[in-house]
Amino acid sequence: MRGCSVNPYVGNQEGFSEGNLPLAHSKKKVAVIGGGPAGITAMQTLLDRGHDVTLYEKSDKVGGNIKKAALLPAKKDVAQYLDYLQAQAEHTKANVLLNTEATVEMVEKEGYDAVIVAIGSEPVIPNIPGADKPIVHWAPQAHSDGVDVGNDVVIIGAGAIGIEHALFYAEQGKKVVLVEIAEKPTIAGSTSGVLGGEYDLLEGLKHENIDLRLCSSLSKIEDASVVIKNLSTGDEETVSASAVLLSVGMKPLSKLGQAFRSCAPNTSVYLVGDCLEVNEIFGATRSAFNVAVNI
Repeated sequence: MRGCSVNPYVGNQEGFSEGNLPLAHSKKKVAVIGGGPAGITAMQTLLDRGHDVTLYEKSDKVGGNIKKAALLPAKKDVAQYLDYLQAQAEHTKANVLLNTEATVEMVEKEGYDAVIVAIGSEPVIPNIPGADKPIVHWAPQAHSDGVDVGNDVVIIGAGAIGIEHALFYAEQGKKVVLVEIAEKPTIAGSTSGVLGGEYDLLEGLKHENIDLRLCSSLSKIEDASVVIKNLSTGDEETVSASAVLLSVGMKPLSKLGQAFRSCAPNTSVYLVGDCLEVNEIFGATRSAFNVAVNI
């Protein structure tokens, strides 16, 4: 049994019979920085161990990048998981500080015995001329912010997130050009979903409004167009673009996370979830559980 993205006890029955954690030998004051899946898992596991927990979340709601993924109509399972995370934060014994972006100075002065950093990841911005133009957006952010993407949408990256957004806009009648540098869609690298759905995504690529360009990359982004290069032939083509949506992956906020090393004894500061290594939800929650269960 591989385990469960939501419940870290599933698959851990040998170590934690019936989901019961032994209480810690001594109660500790612990900070959790970040309220995404890893942060909420760490918070709840620490409470189950009997610790005093404070969670810092810079936005007005917990959920991390799950909040954006949950907005897509096809991601009902993610929306349900988001509801679960938010319920955990609302009905917890931990001190949950929303609208509070933790700083080193803020955390350091509290004298925590341990600190778990779960601040997640940020989008990769490809090194393409014109990537800073106003028509360029991170795909989930464009959707969550209600950006008017127009009728000619170019999406860079045919991973799960890129395909999901391509389908979303294609079903609205927009023309979507989906550009992927690899020879096939890179669905296995997704971090947006709780469960698999690879077959449905691949079938969705057959939508008449989606023009999939494999073995291709963007050479340049202009004000209302992009230049697409076929990596097999070297040929370039200019394509109209009312919006360019990025979906080429995420990178850990590890450098920012490492800054909290001074906030507790060095061996008691832990990076978990995507700020340690970008992974799917299962990997994020399991890394947080494995750390919290040993504090």
